[in-house]
Amino acid sequence: MDTKLPAKRFTRGIITTACIPWTAEFAFDEPLFRKEVRHILASGIGHVYLFGTAGEGYALTNAQFTAIVRAFLDEMRGPGRRAMIGVIGTAQSEILERIGIARGLGAREFQISLPPWGALNDRELLAFFHAVCDAHPDCAFMHYNLGRSGRILGIREYALLAGEIPNLAAAKVTSKDNAVIQDLIGTPCPVQFYLSDLGYAYGSLVGECSYLVSLPAINLALARRYFQAGVDRDVPTLFQIESEIAAVRRKVMELVGTASMDGVYDKLGVKLSLPEFPLRLLPPYESASDEVFVRYREFFRANFPHWIGA
Repeated sequence: MDTKLPAKRFTRGIITTACIPWTAEFAFDEPLFRKEVRHILASGIGHVYLFGTAGEGYALTNAQFTAIVRAFLDEMRGPGRRAMIGVIGTAQSEILERIGIARGLGAREFQISLPPWGALNDRELLAFFHAVCDAHPDCAFMHYNLGRSGRILGIREYALLAGEIPNLAAAKVTSKDNAVIQDLIGTPCPVQFYLSDLGYAYGSLVGECSYLVSLPAINLALARRYFQAGVDRDVPTLFQIESEIAAVRRKVMELVGTASMDGVYDKLGVKLSLPEFPLRLLPPYESASDEVFVRYREFFRANFPHWIGA
């Protein structure tokens, strides 16, 4: 009997996002954005994506989308660098239009979410992936598996999709539920699963998975150490860093609450490493205040100074 596992369509790795800085007039601050991307690349992480929920991909005009993608792809040129463009839209046609824009600028990796206005049934789900992925066979796609889309996919759906969609290469999963993670990582499937901060430690002990950086983007060297601990199955390091991440998560939730947009948390972290980075989000969403940022910074200085080099 052949027990060989199917090869993953993406190699195992680590990925992080670049947030978008806005001026006081809510214009794209291109010089500061380019500085942020260079900061990420200097950390040794070469796989970077734009426009998840933290990257405000839900809030952009096509003009903003185009300008930011153009600057991002320009900074991401070079060996060892992989640029992924997130596409969020309420209409399938809108999603296809934005993929076309980014592909025309040179992008070949995309992160897609399901249309969120109504949850897709099984037939609609398959039709959506065929329409989006089949149209661009030279591109690779990551599915962003989040509740805002109205439907969370499990291993049953991913196994079905992988059999029909050859360029569905990866999925971004933010679940912390060990049973869900066990199903995804423990079941043979060619989709590469990227697990978030509080799912990666367990998942890396179940089997091959990749790491989606969120809170440790404050210190990308620490994020790389966490990822490597999972590859090496270094249990003490894995769970030491996970316990620190959990404490940081509790603090940020205490400061800004659970109802905030994801970009609130991520921009607080970016500002810790790039002090000139603005906290503002595109309207109508509220950003964290400067007072909250000061309290967040003081938390690290008192508890985890190695996160911020204090």
